[in-house]
Amino acid sequence: MFSAAIFSFLSSFDELLIALFLSDHGSQTLSVRIWNTVQFQLDPSIAAVSVLSIGVTIVTLGITSVVNRKKTTSGNRYE
Repeated sequence: MFSAAIFSFLSSFDELLIALFLSDHGSQTLSVRIWNTVQFQLDPSIAAVSVLSIGVTIVTLGITSVVNRKKTTSGNRYE
């Protein structure tokens, strides 16, 4: 379940065109906000948000990998 949430979060960045067409002026997704900021202004905060997003993703995937590895090794203990 947790992996599905991570996958859907990461794939939402790939759906920029759908978000551009379906969003209204009152609300913007993160990918639309990044696109508009990159397109119209040079702001280093976008680079910081991108690095933070990639860092959180890598750390989360690492933790998930370690937890899954511990589950499989602890399940093989009694065989």
